[in-house]
Amino acid sequence: MMRARYAFTVAVMMFVLTGCGEAGDKVSDAYKKSSDKPPATVKTTEVTTTEISTETTVETSEKTTSVTTSAITDESSEAVTRTETVTEEVSEVPAESEIIQEKYDTFYGILIDEDCSDVEDPVMHDLPCMLMEECRASGYGLDILQEDGSWIFYMFDSNGQDLAWEYLLQTEREYGLYVTVTGRWEDNVIKVISIEES
Repeated sequence: MMRARYAFTVAVMMFVLTGCGEAGDKVSDAYKKSSDKPPATVKTTEVTTTEISTETTVETSEKTTSVTTSAITDESSEAVTRTETVTEEVSEVPAESEIIQEKYDTFYGILIDEDCSDVEDPVMHDLPCMLMEECRASGYGLDILQEDGSWIFYMFDSNGQDLAWEYLLQTEREYGLYVTVTGRWEDNVIKVISIEES
């Protein structure tokens, strides 16, 4: 009797599970229609998947945040670098007083050494005398003709001494050493910028 019940139960179960006959087809169709709704087991799996998915999203968000923070940091670094560059460029701009060009005067006269500056006619003073060590040691300057016909000697600064010596070494004139000097009269000397043969 127990065996008969057991066999009957197994047959019913097989009938239900395999969907035998028309009833099985109906059950099968009903299942297909309801297949959009997953069974409880699948729901449980989906819940688990959702939880995993949520955790993944959180991890992804953290990574994104990290990357974003890193990107912002890089941009900040670039911004600081740009600021430093601008600061350097601004600091390279000369001060207002340096922008204003200094004004120089021009002086015209005879290049001569101080020892010989009191000669009666400086125009006739010759190059060989100017190159003598004693004359060079006394210092070079300009004899400038005045309105009354007299000559006044104006000494050069140290830069003028060097420029005068360079000029004397390269000139082909033997006398009448007329030059135009660019510079400024300051502290009883001509601060020389340039000497040109005239």
